[in-house]
Amino acid sequence: MANQLTTLNLCNQALRMVGDSPVTTLATTTVPRVNAFNEHYATKRDALLESHNWRFATVRTTLYAYTAPAGTLTPAATTGSGILFTSSVTSVFGLDAVGQRLVGVGVPGDATIVALVASSPAATLTPGTGALTPGTTGVIFTASAGVLAAGNVGKLIENLNGNGVARITAFTDVTHVVATIEEAWDALTAMASAAWRLVATDQVTADITSDFAAITPIASGNWRLYNAAPGWGFSFRINLPADYLINQRMRISQVFQEEDGFIATDAENIELTYTRRVTDVTRWPAYFVEAMVASMVTLMAEPMTGQRAKTVDWYEMAARKLARAKLLDSMRGSPPMLRASDLANARVGGMPRYTTDE
Repeated sequence: MANQLTTLNLCNQALRMVGDSPVTTLATTTVPRVNAFNEHYATKRDALLESHNWRFATVRTTLYAYTAPAGTLTPAATTGSGILFTSSVTSVFGLDAVGQRLVGVGVPGDATIVALVASSPAATLTPGTGALTPGTTGVIFTASAGVLAAGNVGKLIENLNGNGVARITAFTDVTHVVATIEEAWDALTAMASAAWRLVATDQVTADITSDFAAITPIASGNWRLYNAAPGWGFSFRINLPADYLINQRMRISQVFQEEDGFIATDAENIELTYTRRVTDVTRWPAYFVEAMVASMVTLMAEPMTGQRAKTVDWYEMAARKLARAKLLDSMRGSPPMLRASDLANARVGGMPRYTTDE
C-alpha cells in the first residue's frame, strides 16, 4: 500500500533526528544540509536496495536477446554488403546499432548492421535550456542556417566532441527543432558544423549473411533485431532493464555474466528475478523508510553537528533499523527451497532453481 511521503519528508525526518529544524524545499544550493542530503541520497538509496532481496522492489520478468520492432523492414537488395535497410517507423535503431543483426522469422534473411545513416549539416547547432538534464522534454535546438527539416523528426542529435544525445520530437522551422534529452550536454554552447550530426533511427546499412527472399517489406513480427554478440565466450547479449539494480536469481540454472549493461549468455531468453531501483518513495514500506532515514543520518549528522563522539551511536542505530527492516521484509512470503541439483550447479557457477518459481 502506498504511503503519503515525499523525499522532502525523508530529509526532514533525518534533520529532526539530529536535532535540526526542517527545510521547506530540496531545490536549493544555498543550504549546506540540503546539499548534503541531495549529494548522498541516490547513492544511499541504491546501496540499501542492493543490500537485500526486498519484496517491494522485486520484479520477475523474461528478457530476450532481441526485440520485435512494431514496423516493417525493407531491404534495398536481397544480397550483398552495405545494403540499406529501412523500417516503417522511427526509433528502431540507436547509436549502438552497429553489430546488431536483422533476422527474418519464418522468412529467409539475416544481416549484420555495419553503419548508421547520418548527416553532418553545414551549420552550428545550439542546445537550449534543459539540455543539461537527461530526460528533459521540449528542449529547443537552434541552427545557424536553414539546415533542418520536417523529416528530421525521430532522428538523433549527437554531439561528436563531448557528451550529448537528443531525440527530435517536433519540427518548428528550418533553424529550430524540439527534442528530448537522452544524454545530457556538458554546456549550452554552440556546436560547430563538424561537431554534431543527425542520425537516422529508421535506416541502417548492413552486410547480408543469408539472402533475403525479396526487396518487399517484411511485416512486423516476421523479423527481429538482435543485440551484437559478445566478442567471445557467449552467443548472445541481453539488455538489462532500465531500473535493474542487482540479480536475485534465474529460474533455470544457466551460465551467464553481467557486462556493460547486458547479460552475456548462450540462451536467447532468460527468466530473471531482480531488484529494481524504486525511486518513488510512496512505494516504500515504513520499515524501509526508517532504515533509509537512519542511514542518511550517518552521512549527515557529524558534518552538521560536529559531534564526532556520537558517530558510533548513529551507525548502531542505522544497523538496528536495517536489520529490523530486513526481518520484517522476509516475513512477506515463504523462503525459497533449494534442490540437491542446485547445490551441485552452484559448484560450477550455475544459478539455483527455486521450487517457488515453478
